[in-house]
Amino acid sequence: MGILSSNPFVTLAFLFLSFPILAQQSGTIEKVSGSEKSIVVQAQGHEHQYDFEDDLHLYEIGQTTLVFQRSIGHSLYLLIHIKGSTTGGGNGYCGAGEEEYLIWLNLDLNNWDEDDYRVELIASCAVSIENVTPRFGAVL
Repeated sequence: MGILSSNPFVTLAFLFLSFPILAQQSGTIEKVSGSEKSIVVQAQGHEHQYDFEDDLHLYEIGQTTLVFQRSIGHSLYLLIHIKGSTTGGGNGYCGAGEEEYLIWLNLDLNNWDEDDYRVELIASCAVSIENVTPRFGAVL
């Protein structure tokens, strides 16, 4: 297991995970959870679901952690750390394989639509992340 340190997005997220004081929380999110391959965001008494079926190569999301949230204007930016079993069975970290991802979400606070997102694999029992090329679909 390793961190793809040549990727500035992953390096920044690693710092937020390592030093929680850096992850200043300002926003309206009450809870973030996982359901199969979707992220469920609870805010202002409502649930909003965002599907990552095509981006997550795991059995299902097992753990979610809201690392960072920040609202700027009508946008809400979230950084979410997720873990999940690769195959859905076995014991321990690599018994069934465990995958870890960081998901960056940009949400429109007017209608809770997903304006943009990025998904990065940061740890895996199934693949070597040293050979994974970062996908830069969004500008941070």
